Amino acid sequence: MNTLLKLALGSLLQNGLEKRKEMKMGSNEVGGVIRALVSALGGYLVGQGLVDSETAMTIGGGITTIAVAFWSIYSKRKA
Repeated sequence: MNTLLKLALGSLLQNGLEKRKEMKMGSNEVGGVIRALVSALGGYLVGQGLVDSETAMTIGGGITTIAVAFWSIYSKRKA
């Protein structure tokens, strides 16, 4: 890789990291990530035959609700 390309990539990476520090995840984003992860885990467990779909939905809903509640408390205490 030539020097000019290395400098350009380094500058781009540095700018991206600086912008990332300014961005914070809100409750909606955290909730979305948690829901996606719990859905994927539930789908995997149902696919493996370890639980039925109703059980996965019930447990997944409970986990999501508790996780979002904890995130809400954490984000308000930090502010």
